[in-house]
Amino acid sequence: MTLLAVLSGLRTKNPKGLGATLTVDLFRNEVFAIACVVMALVFMALFGSTLFFPLFFQTVMGTSAAQSGLLTTPLMAGVVIASIVNGRLLLRSGRYKMTQIVGVLIAAAALAALAWATSVAQRFTEIEIALFSLGIGVGLVMPNMTIAVQNALPAIHRGVGTAVLSFGRSLGGLVGIAGAGAIFTQLLHADGAFTSVSAKLAESHTPHQLPAEADMTLGPIYRNSIAITLVVAALIVTIALLILLRLPELPLRYQTLSDETSSDLPDLPEGKPM
Repeated sequence: MTLLAVLSGLRTKNPKGLGATLTVDLFRNEVFAIACVVMALVFMALFGSTLFFPLFFQTVMGTSAAQSGLLTTPLMAGVVIASIVNGRLLLRSGRYKMTQIVGVLIAAAALAALAWATSVAQRFTEIEIALFSLGIGVGLVMPNMTIAVQNALPAIHRGVGTAVLSFGRSLGGLVGIAGAGAIFTQLLHADGAFTSVSAKLAESHTPHQLPAEADMTLGPIYRNSIAITLVVAALIVTIALLILLRLPELPLRYQTLSDETSSDLPDLPEGKPM
């Protein structure tokens, strides 16, 4: 249904060239096309990697459900702090590409650190620092990419462009969750010890209570499976970095909406990279 809706929107004709209509010409804008792909890949890795941290904290680190939720707070704290600082930097420098490159690099390094920490770390310190760093990386990328898209499109297309960018983030997150779940499940069932313990728990009269032996067996299995999932996420972010390097950096425009709509702007200005 989603694919049919997108295709229908792409084929819709707008003879006056005005209004919120998604057209194929929009994807001919290099900034817009690259931004959609990069954001989809970043959120694919973000959602797919952070999905299992509450499970990791409970099954491996032995925390409660409420504590596992609180332990993911540094991720969002990093996003908020980086977004605030990023806005100040963008206002002063007028450049958005380099900050995004730094953010993607930080996110990739944070995911690699998380893969190491989940496989060997016995304390929360390393994991919490890596989660905060991942939030910093995402916070440096997300607002700047929105500014880049809005800056590259004329006023009549900015609403559609921003909406499609948000849709790309959501779609990437959806694919990331589904893909990470599939990888995680496959890794679990490929382990003979996990299959044996699962069969014993299914035959038990109290399957909701993990015996000490089962807990010791499942802990390393969960560690390795989540670590491999994080490695895949780091590779996806690395691919996003390579695509981001091709993003043109256009001069920021400071015209008001009335100034732009009153001028004879082309539908999709190309612009020259800075």
